[in-house]
Amino acid sequence: MPRGIVIPWDRAQAIRLQEFNGLDDYQKAVGGLIEHVELLTPAPAGIFLNEEGRLHQADFNPRATLLLMVHNQAFLYGGAKLLGDVVVIGPVDDEGETLDVPGYYEELLLHTTEYKVEVQTMDNSEAWNTNQRRFTEMEEAYHFGVDLAYRWTAVERVRVSAA
Repeated sequence: MPRGIVIPWDRAQAIRLQEFNGLDDYQKAVGGLIEHVELLTPAPAGIFLNEEGRLHQADFNPRATLLLMVHNQAFLYGGAKLLGDVVVIGPVDDEGETLDVPGYYEELLLHTTEYKVEVQTMDNSEAWNTNQRRFTEMEEAYHFGVDLAYRWTAVERVRVSAA
């Protein structure tokens, strides 16, 4: 029974850890048929979302969208827009079974109380740069990082971590 993190579209609902017994549980959590999108950095993981979210006019999920934009570089500038509730899950093992959500995401999304934003720039893609700014809300930190990448064209990668 893998554990995943449910990110409701409704900001009034808390992000929560949940155990999943199989496909039916994932579909129930997202409200329909599932589609998978990868999270690549810093730990491989995935997001299950309702593949018919647009068709059913599901509500925009800003927290999950920001998470995808930061943890999969391909979506940083592509105008990603996740709809409805989503589940962050672990990678798939050699037998095709979904694993637990990596501890990195569990710690960051459920247990961190202060966040910082770090960036890698074109002139030094080996170093992570930050400043003294700290955030008490996860969504605010992710939004700041994405906005910084849009405004500062030298930014190649963004990450949000515990301060």
